[in-house]
Amino acid sequence: MKRVMISAIVFISFFSSCNLISKSEKSISPSNSTGSISAKFNGSDWKGSWTTSLIANLGNIQVLTIVGQISEKNQEESVSIGISSFAGVGTYNYGGADDKVTFTIRNEGKNYMLKRLSIGGGGGSGTIKITEFEKANGILNPGKAVGEFSGTINEVSTNEVLNISNGKFTSIIVL
Repeated sequence: MKRVMISAIVFISFFSSCNLISKSEKSISPSNSTGSISAKFNGSDWKGSWTTSLIANLGNIQVLTIVGQISEKNQEESVSIGISSFAGVGTYNYGGADDKVTFTIRNEGKNYMLKRLSIGGGGGSGTIKITEFEKANGILNPGKAVGEFSGTINEVSTNEVLNISNGKFTSIIVL
């Protein structure tokens, strides 16, 4: 039950961060940085035009949510990664019985998501590696999360496998 609640909070954070960025992107950073995110999905290049992160404390659990999209206007293509029990720089695995990662991807009109987020959803396994992390110090002094991701994730309705390689992100942390 606790895992389901944390997954739901991370998922809600994803949608909240989309609205926060679209409304206040120009005021977040003096340099107007929007971050970057890219990967290969089934061997094809994918590149988002912006990415952002939120960090939240839920009691004694810290949660990092990273969200990237093709563009602010085109929310059809996106990647959302949530790490509960986030402890900073390190490698976080997903696909195990007790992993701390939630993962959703929307690519070419298909929805990919780890099974525990949705009854009947797909599975997958892989790693999220955070190579650099700096907390935000107020909205005018954003932090950043830099990392890599790879593995597989399954489409929600067909269970089709999406292979993920060379995933990289540099994300501003707005909260």
